[in-house]
Parts: sequence; C-alpha cells; structure tokens
Amino acid sequence: YSNGDSYDGEFSNGEKQGQGSYIFADGTRVEGTWKDGELQQ
Repeated sequence: YSNGDSYDGEFSNGEKQGQGSYIFADGTRVEGTWKDGELQQ
C-alpha cells in the first residue's frame, strides 16, 4: 500500500479473504482470517 503497509494472503473479488497477514509499515503484523476485507475476531 502507498503508506508502506502490505498484505500477504488470500484475496477474493479484490478484498482480503481467507487466511492472511497484514503488515504495517512499522513491522507490526496482524494474522488471522479475513472476510470482505475485514479481520474476523
């Protein structure tokens, strides 16, 4: 992403979907299951 964040995982219809990791520019990493671009709690 333009702010330095990145996403490594599955996509569906251009949205984060399934298993994946969102990595913030500062190195913080959030892993989990995504649905329609949103992390599922």
